[in-house]
Amino acid sequence: MQITYYRHKKGVLRMHSRDMEYIVGLLKNGKDAEGILSVRRKLNMAFLARTTDLSGKLPVLAFGSTFKKSGDGIRLRRYNGYVLLEVNGLGSQSEAEAVRREAAALPQTLLAFVGLSGRSVKIVVPFV
Repeated sequence: MQITYYRHKKGVLRMHSRDMEYIVGLLKNGKDAEGILSVRRKLNMAFLARTTDLSGKLPVLAFGSTFKKSGDGIRLRRYNGYVLLEVNGLGSQSEAEAVRREAAALPQTLLAFVGLSGRSVKIVVPFV
């Protein structure tokens, strides 16, 4: 199953559909992994008004469907059956890591990772 990730680069929307293994590699040690750590550090020191400026430089992952650009915007290409669950409002990054480990141990979990803020966990499961 494919996942769409996109970003705005120099004012142009760039979209790519990739398989789950590629996305896992991107999250673990891709070129954006350093950017995630940098933004996470800056978020801890930033005012709330600046958070969109910081996170806008990173790609966005769309787990539920794949999309494609068309002349009049973005169109749904295919529903892939993945559902993204979020656990928000955790107290610290260590608590988020503990929740991620627990979620990853469940047999239904396809992917679990700590969110950009370091205080949330994203869990991807199949919808069957």
